[in-house]
Amino acid sequence: MEYRRVDHVVDAEVGDQVVALDVEAGVYHHLNGTGAAIWNELKQPRTLDNVSQALRARFSAAPGILEKEVQSFIDELIGKGILQASEQPGA
Repeated sequence: MEYRRVDHVVDAEVGDQVVALDVEAGVYHHLNGTGAAIWNELKQPRTLDNVSQALRARFSAAPGILEKEVQSFIDELIGKGILQASEQPGA
């Protein structure tokens, strides 16, 4: 599974945080810490493994915990309509 940002979201980095605006819904999303790092890793379509590997270099976590937290946050972003999942890379 590959994850990508939707086209109707614009974002800006403010220090180590990200503010993302869903222009269709008119809703701001404030992402800090690990959430901002995950969002930034998703500038290009990526798999859960790709994102987790990139974050593992920055954050320490017990095996399996990081992947679980990344998947949980990705699911949250999908639920908010600012991220989408695709079965086929590049789709």
